[in-house]
Amino acid sequence: MTYDINEDINEIKKNLNDPQVWLMYADVLQSKGDPIGELIAINHNLNILPSLPEGQDAYSLMRARDNVRKILEEQLKEKGISGILRWDHGYPREVYFEGTSEQRVLLREEYPLIQPIETIRGDYRVFSKLVPGTRRHVDELWKNRFAVPKSKNYMFWTTDGAIYFMGDDKPYLAFTRENQNPLFKNLDVAYKQLLNTRNYRVPDKDLESALADKATEVFDLDELNLNCYSNEYVYLNLFTTDPKLYSLDGDDRRLVERIYGKGDDFNTRRVYVLNPSYVREHASAGAIGWASWLYGFDFNSCFYAGRPGVNNHYALRGVVASEPAGES
Repeated sequence: MTYDINEDINEIKKNLNDPQVWLMYADVLQSKGDPIGELIAINHNLNILPSLPEGQDAYSLMRARDNVRKILEEQLKEKGISGILRWDHGYPREVYFEGTSEQRVLLREEYPLIQPIETIRGDYRVFSKLVPGTRRHVDELWKNRFAVPKSKNYMFWTTDGAIYFMGDDKPYLAFTRENQNPLFKNLDVAYKQLLNTRNYRVPDKDLESALADKATEVFDLDELNLNCYSNEYVYLNLFTTDPKLYSLDGDDRRLVERIYGKGDDFNTRRVYVLNPSYVREHASAGAIGWASWLYGFDFNSCFYAGRPGVNNHYALRGVVASEPAGES
């Protein structure tokens, strides 16, 4: 099977998990003298170890791959690309982009499988300008927090959904991925409700859908070791110079690892959630949803699983779907 790259690019995008598709694409790129083609071929051989051709070994291939990457990265920098984040079969599936809209168009024309990840600013509704599936969750932002060093003190909107509801007379938090974030399912209405009433009334069907999703994490707020901050907020205190010495376990650890990733890489200050008494008062008639946001990437970092002030202009990260690009 062969592809005409110009005619079949959408078909290729549907089969990006097929190594043979990448190899066919590599042949076309190599015929044009594009280093990405060589990179794909090298990574393919590395991925099928130990079935390497005689005379080749992993170390020589990795050295060759590094050399080709340097050439490619220089070419991408000329097109306004700040750095490469993730490689898949040798192809940079995602790169951080800090150029003009014209450079973005050129990048998409020359490398149509690249997803240029940008940092833009705006209120919560600006998520609609980013391509679904590329909009960043808090754990993804934290994992790649060093990719754009100047953003370490930014406040970021995150795509995580925070649904607070009552069950068996107990207050719960359902923490969702992007596809089950109830605010995204009715963004304009949710935006207005949060500004006018501070709570978005989550439809029953959206709560049921979120709870049925295996990626949704549910927490009993009464079981977390929370400290009171206000009538609205309580927090889990994480501030420590050595997080490995901080004995987090049970649901406390599960919540923190959902936010910052598995392990002990969470040398941050606090995680805020809604006060259980607030949930009892305001979610007794039905679930409520709030926006989530992250402050910074250093030891002063805080995460809020709930924010009513959705008109605040924070940073957002993902692939821009429409012009203008916004502020990089």
